[in-house]
Amino acid sequence: MKLPDRFLDRMKFLLKDEFEAFLGSYKEDRYQGIRVNTLKIDYEEFFKICPFEIKGEVPWAKNGLYISEEKPGRHPYHAAGLYYIQEPSAMSVTPQLNIKPGERVLDLCASPGGKSTQAACYLNGEGLLVSNEIKLKRAQILVQNIERMGIKNAIVTNNSPEELEKVFVGYFDKVIVDAPCSGEGMFKKDKDALNQWSEENVLGYQSMQREILKSAAKMVKPGGLIIYSTCTFSVEENEFIVDEFLKKHEEFELINIEKNYGFREGFFEILDNEELKKTARLFPHRLKGEGHFLALFYKKDGEVKSPQRIKIQYKKAEYIGL
Repeated sequence: MKLPDRFLDRMKFLLKDEFEAFLGSYKEDRYQGIRVNTLKIDYEEFFKICPFEIKGEVPWAKNGLYISEEKPGRHPYHAAGLYYIQEPSAMSVTPQLNIKPGERVLDLCASPGGKSTQAACYLNGEGLLVSNEIKLKRAQILVQNIERMGIKNAIVTNNSPEELEKVFVGYFDKVIVDAPCSGEGMFKKDKDALNQWSEENVLGYQSMQREILKSAAKMVKPGGLIIYSTCTFSVEENEFIVDEFLKKHEEFELINIEKNYGFREGFFEILDNEELKKTARLFPHRLKGEGHFLALFYKKDGEVKSPQRIKIQYKKAEYIGL
């Protein structure tokens, strides 16, 4: 795999002594993961009938498994919705919210549905899950996965965050912002992300992420949580976004994410902000998974309204999807 020279320079600056180990991770096969859908089958029962060789449990994700099968989507159990194919590091996002049955949860950038279907298992049929995807074709894929997994308390929307924020003011207990990003952490899996990478694209995604998170801030209720995540390494899309958000939104504070399983703290020193130690970085040379970033926000106060009925003027909107 030929990695962009400028990307390597940036990673060497960030990782310093860890850079060679990071570079070596690209010579290894990526880890294949599935997550058992407990809405349809008990985790222990699936263990008994699993058609694949189980290589271990994903330690940071309830019901997550490492398997040896390269194409688990071909098995009938997949069509039946007994499991969801998900990159192991991506399983780290939703558990940070500690979702409880009966809560209202918004997944703002939801397709293809990994975080939404994981959240639905925590809700266990109680409460409300709103899964939003701005791109129509991707929203259709999201609907298919919601249906395949047997989720009955979900609504799939096909709107921009700006449109949704007019309807749901301070409404949700938990909000997932798995933001569109440059995908540096998925170069092994996504060749398009590798081929299209540039510093210009990184900054383009940063602008998009800033606006999405701003909308999310309006929709979570006081006392609620937002998890912000990306599958990229760039500081511009991660620590910079978090630092800027906190400066503009004094009603929010960061909650520390435990640094277990090989997680490490964010690069706080680059922005001279000790609070960024509370964010988490996942690197492929430190754990069995690809790259991810996590930041957990708590809303201390703010406005609350009942969902508003409004007339939405639809217009063409282009978001670059993952």
